[in-house]
Amino acid sequence: MNGKSPEVIKREIQEAEAKLPEARKLLLALPGVISVNVGIKETGGQATGEVVFQILVDKKKSLGDLPPEQRIPPRVLGILTDVIPHEIAIAENVLVGGSDIEGSGGQGTLGAICLATAGNTHVAANTPLILTNKHVATNIGSLVGEGSTCDCKCCTCCDFGRVVDSQFTASVDAAIATMNNGVKFSHEVMLIGAIRGTTAAALADVVVKHGRTTQLTRGVVTSITFPVNRNDNNNFTNQIRVAPIPPFTDMSNGGDSGSVYVKASTNQIIGLHHAGDAPGPAAFGNQIGPVLSLMNISFPVMGTAGAIPLVAAGMPEEGPSFHQAWVTLRNELERTETGQYWTDLVRRHAPEVNYLINHDRETQTAWHRTNGPSFVSHYLKTVKDADHRVPREIGGMRVENVIISMAAALRCNGSQELAADITDHYLDVLQFVGDEDSALKLCERARKVAEAERSHAQRGEHQCQHNPALSNK
Repeated sequence: MNGKSPEVIKREIQEAEAKLPEARKLLLALPGVISVNVGIKETGGQATGEVVFQILVDKKKSLGDLPPEQRIPPRVLGILTDVIPHEIAIAENVLVGGSDIEGSGGQGTLGAICLATAGNTHVAANTPLILTNKHVATNIGSLVGEGSTCDCKCCTCCDFGRVVDSQFTASVDAAIATMNNGVKFSHEVMLIGAIRGTTAAALADVVVKHGRTTQLTRGVVTSITFPVNRNDNNNFTNQIRVAPIPPFTDMSNGGDSGSVYVKASTNQIIGLHHAGDAPGPAAFGNQIGPVLSLMNISFPVMGTAGAIPLVAAGMPEEGPSFHQAWVTLRNELERTETGQYWTDLVRRHAPEVNYLINHDRETQTAWHRTNGPSFVSHYLKTVKDADHRVPREIGGMRVENVIISMAAALRCNGSQELAADITDHYLDVLQFVGDEDSALKLCERARKVAEAERSHAQRGEHQCQHNPALSNK
């Protein structure tokens, strides 16, 4: 850090935050920019004292590779910029939705891991299966794998599964494959999070997808009855059409085939992507209902036996008892309106937080240095064991250290929506913790704090109604 005083740095942060909305309008329009937030510049892996706009990009490129109009300037609105690449990675040797796949039809995307239903005649019920397109994994009995990891393109030296069903109809382009023995998998999609079942597509649904080529894209469903005539002479009816939302300019590109459309508000799958509107920006996908019926598959609302949650590295007591403790805690919270608000908040941001904990170095460091996994484990154990108590300190750290460190890391490295909610609520969370040594006591304290704040707000409104001078401020 340089010689700036804390007061000066605080003032500079306030100045940058005041300009942040305008900076986001300017910078998020540039190709490859994922998020823009206020942060401290890093040089050589070390933090400096310079307050900057931290600009997360999908891949850092040299100036020579970018036209002038796409370059991020060294200053925006008088504030320094710091460009940080966002490496898209998954847990090593774990198959997950949105990753590369190559089959007998060519390169594409592994949509998500599904389960065989009782009506599936190819494998036993509840067998985990890979879902992609038939035009990616064309031939039944052929291998699928990571073609990009080896020189040959036959998938015989880097395969992880074998096609058991592959279908073209007037509404479906789908294939399913089993996984080799010992292959680990997760019911998650890269940068999107855990899949929570399926639902029918509806007009104006906001969806996200992660494809091999375009990676994360976001769009809106503009039709659910669109006819698609593909250039491979396969024609489809009643297809989902998705148009991109700025700053995204294209919903798909070659290699994205097989990815899934996920409803952003619920993390439910609504469609299976199979084509792009070349040369236009829209994309097309099968309705998920016909895919499920034809292929005899389903998607779990939560993880299932054998799946490896990507956040498992941070949760040492993962397993059935862990999930049961979480369900108990969630049910306790949802007994009140305030508790429902907090569980909805957690549910909305959990996929992104899970991803950052597993893949973002700064967030990982904050989580483990403050012994976050151990504190979570102890809180959940108090739900299962009424006599257990959370230690006041673990390895010299208190739970307050976890909250403060994680708030800083998530605010700097997360999306603007996550950063905004962290800013609004992390001080409330600090109040919840207090000296509570069990999860249920913590929930009760959270409710009381929220109710006190709501009562205070209502009294303020009452005063405004009786004092016109207050209502104009």
